[in-house]
Amino acid sequence: MNQVLTYKLKASDDSPYQSYLGDMVDPRAAGGNIIGRGSIPRYKGYLELIWLRKGLTLGGTLNYTHSLDDNAAFTNDKKSREIDSYTTLDLVTSYRWRSTADVWLSNTTLTVGVDNVSDEAPPFAAGAFADGYDTSLYSLAGRRYRIALSREF
Repeated sequence: MNQVLTYKLKASDDSPYQSYLGDMVDPRAAGGNIIGRGSIPRYKGYLELIWLRKGLTLGGTLNYTHSLDDNAAFTNDKKSREIDSYTTLDLVTSYRWRSTADVWLSNTTLTVGVDNVSDEAPPFAAGAFADGYDTSLYSLAGRRYRIALSREF
């Protein structure tokens, strides 16, 4: 888990430093006047758990992004609102056949995984320019499946 203590930027050379920590910042919405590289949540991190047994590997990763303050200028009532926190779970399993096993499968690894298991959509952000979500932190990809087969010679 990472905790950001401060994130201050200047909008221009003549302006004072302003804190953007925990605020939704979309650099594309500033009309070319880019304020930073995107949103910086107070907390962001992941927890990974991996279990190994002979040739079998099971793993899971819990990803977390803390809530943000939305840009009140873009909400319907011009009042501040909180963008929800975001949590996803990724799972992976892998099996590697040892070199002493069946000749055809010797040193072969099969990996199957699912990213964003619950198919969580990114939280809505009114201040996001034309997207409805913070593109600097999230993706619309949703649940993704992956499979890989590899062999060492």
